[in-house]
Amino acid sequence: MQNNSRPNGISANQSQSNEDNTLQALRYWSNSYKAKCIDFYLKRANCQVIGNEFRYGTGQLITDLVLLTPRNTISIEIKTAQDDLRRLPKQVIEASKVFTQTIVFISSEHKCNALKMLPNTVGIIVVSSKGCAVIRTPRRLNPEPMEVLASIPSSFLRRYFKIAENMHSDDLRIHVLQGYSSKINICFRHYLIEKYEQNFAQFLSDRGTQTHVEDIGILNMKSQIELR
Repeated sequence: MQNNSRPNGISANQSQSNEDNTLQALRYWSNSYKAKCIDFYLKRANCQVIGNEFRYGTGQLITDLVLLTPRNTISIEIKTAQDDLRRLPKQVIEASKVFTQTIVFISSEHKCNALKMLPNTVGIIVVSSKGCAVIRTPRRLNPEPMEVLASIPSSFLRRYFKIAENMHSDDLRIHVLQGYSSKINICFRHYLIEKYEQNFAQFLSDRGTQTHVEDIGILNMKSQIELR
């Protein structure tokens, strides 16, 4: 007979249940910060689209929120009081290769550590019981073209640049890099608009006067399998 007990007397099912509850709690806190972040930017920026959990770059990391304004593509990393910051330096470095601005939206408990560990090009906004405060504004950067291309599926690149279907995805990206380098950032903007504008419009319609935790899922990408 299989023994599902743990040394401390907690069964396997109980242990899994505890882990699931912890993950749900962390997801709730993350989404509550996202809701505050979205409301903050809807009041202060001309947001063309906002998207939830966007995969980007050659490392295929995921940024918590992506914002598109008339001038900038913005990556936002969310860190609640329950999160640690060990992965944050790498996250902002990689995001800075793809987006023109990178911002960290953090709990006030992390303020001092964030100021110490993050490059001065990264914006910092602190969340506390008093609201949201801009501690440092982000600098505008020039993304790396190959990293931006890695954030756009080959199917979209083929359609956007009218490239033959039989070209391998790696060759396609080299072809775009060599022949259309000045248009890569514009292509990226068009990709973000296509992928998020419908859901963003629905989100704004359903949101009411402020964003709620349950609204965040509306901002996910359109459900579609894409070949990279």
